[in-house]
Amino acid sequence: EAAEHAKVEASKAKAEAAEHAKVEASKAKAEAAEHAKVEASKAKAEAAEKAKAEARKAKEEAAEKAKADLQAEMEAEAKSEADAEAKAAAQQAELSQVTEAIKRQVNPNFIRPADVVGRLKCTIKVTLMTNGTVVNVEIVKSSGDVRFDDSAEIAVRKSSPLPVPQDKELFNKKFRPLTFIFNPQ
Repeated sequence: EAAEHAKVEASKAKAEAAEHAKVEASKAKAEAAEHAKVEASKAKAEAAEKAKAEARKAKEEAAEKAKADLQAEMEAEAKSEADAEAKAAAQQAELSQVTEAIKRQVNPNFIRPADVVGRLKCTIKVTLMTNGTVVNVEIVKSSGDVRFDDSAEIAVRKSSPLPVPQDKELFNKKFRPLTFIFNPQ
């Protein structure tokens, strides 16, 4: 009977140990699952935070680049405007110089008709070649005296070639054809 009892006790102990091992394994499994779940949640939160930080950084960098691009564009536009103003001023100065040179060249060739009195003037349109050679002369606004106008036209033809600007754009805009007021002193 003692052997029987020991056998039953051993069997009980074995069953209890198996049950205890089963419970402990289940607890360990649950704890491991919970731990894995917590770790996965932490990893997910960290990844989300990292993604947010990277997105924020990319957004800030994009904003800075856009700001720098806008600044560069504004500076280029300002330079372009300044260059255009400087070019316009240079062209205006050259236009004035060449126009005065033309008048100085034409005036000595003008012969005032003997019976013309008063200070007359006429508007003349001159067609020029790029080297200043006079191709055509036309009185577009008469002085009121045909002889004065004819003498002015002759003076312009005699003065060929006329001074022309070095700036080809200016030549094409203002000297092809050239219209000026002839007002001899």
